[in-house]
Amino acid sequence: MNIAETAVSHKITFGDRSGMPTLIPTPPTNSAHASDAQSIGYATKIASQRTRLAHRKRSTMHGVEKLIKHFAKHKVPIAVATSSSTQALSIKTKNHQHIFKLFHHIVCGTTDLDVKNGKPAPDIFLVCASRFPENPDPSKCLVLEDAPNGIKGAVSAGMQAVLVPAATLEEERRKSATLVVDSLEHFRPEQFGLPAFEL
Repeated sequence: MNIAETAVSHKITFGDRSGMPTLIPTPPTNSAHASDAQSIGYATKIASQRTRLAHRKRSTMHGVEKLIKHFAKHKVPIAVATSSSTQALSIKTKNHQHIFKLFHHIVCGTTDLDVKNGKPAPDIFLVCASRFPENPDPSKCLVLEDAPNGIKGAVSAGMQAVLVPAATLEEERRKSATLVVDSLEHFRPEQFGLPAFEL
């Protein structure tokens, strides 16, 4: 039995967190013939609770707005490659449309049919790069990530990867990044041949 078949037989719903799918098990039941509607209702309830929490807690990472506006001003092509679904992303970005309109395109890994495998596979980054009109070589792409699985995917794609980790992330999980910065406020674009911030 493969993972998908196992998931179906155990009524497991897949969610999204930190670049990797997470499993949300449905509640145990006393009957071997419990209705699928009960299980689906429970999974939907968990998903909607997680969505509300994500919406309430979501704020932009320190320095990200300044960096995006800087890239836009200097006509540096930028895009988003997220493991979020289109629906989850629209909730997370509801209060940040002024920033997201500056991106050339957005690839949502869980709902984009061209993304066959989620992070840490390189698929989402390769698809994202291919959608720029120039279709740049991966070695010419820079990925800014907050999760180790995203860094693994970017490096596997042959891209440079800057990790902006949570303070609690273990040192071992930071090693594969090209560069680690504790905040985008400390990121220096000129280190990667990009226009420097004006003083």
